[in-house]
Amino acid sequence: MDTNQRSAGIILKTRLCNKLHPDNFPQMTGKMAAVLGYVLDVPFVQPRITAITVSTDGCLSPTQTSLDSDAFYATTGIWFATGAR
Repeated sequence: MDTNQRSAGIILKTRLCNKLHPDNFPQMTGKMAAVLGYVLDVPFVQPRITAITVSTDGCLSPTQTSLDSDAFYATTGIWFATGAR
């Protein structure tokens, strides 16, 4: 990848992050901000999601490394169903 393509990619990612930043969407849930931060690789919430597993029924299970899962859910206000509909 040449320098121009790399620069264009960085500019595009920056513009996309600015446009989709949770501050621009007051009704965005912490759950959505965490998933969006994971997809865009930016820290919208702390602790960050480091991986997402999607079950066969479409539920998302986040993985993070800085805290145990109970503390993660409590500190971010994020919860994900892990198999229940």
